[in-house]
Amino acid sequence: SIHNGKPKRQGKECGQPLVINPTNKTVSDETKQLIDQLLLERISLRGIARVTGVSWSCLQNYVNNKLAAVPRQVKVSDKPKGKLFRECDEMWSWVFSKTIKVYIWRLIDRKTREIIGCYLGYAEKVFPGDRVWGVGCGVMGVGSAGVGRIKLPFA
Repeated sequence: SIHNGKPKRQGKECGQPLVINPTNKTVSDETKQLIDQLLLERISLRGIARVTGVSWSCLQNYVNNKLAAVPRQVKVSDKPKGKLFRECDEMWSWVFSKTIKVYIWRLIDRKTREIIGCYLGYAEKVFPGDRVWGVGCGVMGVGSAGVGRIKLPFA
């Protein structure tokens, strides 16, 4: 028996719990299309579950399966050869309730607005050997504060 005193009903072959009055509801294709549209609108999962009538756990499984189907490889398009105009942006944000200041540097192609490379880290710990994601590499100064130099990718 289980904690409430009722006996467990299990299948003899598989041992799975037996449901006396099963209600297997399948999600229709129209509901799946509505869920996809609501996900694109960045509505919360709980809100989507309330609107569509789909259980939250079923919706979470659907989203997880959709995420698993998305390719993880970034598609890079070929660009014509020529002069590259770079633009470096510096941003900062707080982590852990404003106790740690984190800096974000990103290098952008000015014409296509594509991100060529980026750097995430603490301004106090920046040094030329830092790891950077991107194509190629070059060294660039960090702001007017003169904190240090970081490696940023150059195409």
